[in-house]
Amino acid sequence: MNIRPETRNMPLARRLRRHGYRLTRPRLAVLQVLEAGLHHLSPSEVYERAKQLHPALGLTTVYRTLELLTELGSLRATYMGDSSQRFHQSGEGHHDHCVCSACGTVVEIAECHLAAVVELIGEKTGFQVEGHFLELYGTCPDCRSSLGDQSADEPAEGAT
Repeated sequence: MNIRPETRNMPLARRLRRHGYRLTRPRLAVLQVLEAGLHHLSPSEVYERAKQLHPALGLTTVYRTLELLTELGSLRATYMGDSSQRFHQSGEGHHDHCVCSACGTVVEIAECHLAAVVELIGEKTGFQVEGHFLELYGTCPDCRSSLGDQSADEPAEGAT
């Protein structure tokens, strides 16, 4: 197998190869955007950035690549308040979010305070829980301020 040098240090590319998928130039452009360390990109944002790397890229390729990487567990989709999705690479352990239903801002929750709840759920269901993914929906402080909500203060400790 001929491995492109530019893909040797790309975990997403390695994962696709390991599962028998080809690294076409359009797919590689999508992977390069996802590997750039940008978080919570919509399919259209991935498309616009990847199209700069490979002008012949089609939007269908972007959607198929995002879907494939999600199925393989390399990406996670965050569902926004308007039913759109944003994608980010899956990490170890948990990766929780607060999502603003008004503007789409995504805030990652740095600390997890759900250990006791997860343990209880495991005991009650008989599951050996290996991880979780939590998305909380609401309105961010900026949107609440712009709507005249006087309770829009600083984010809680642990939110980044």
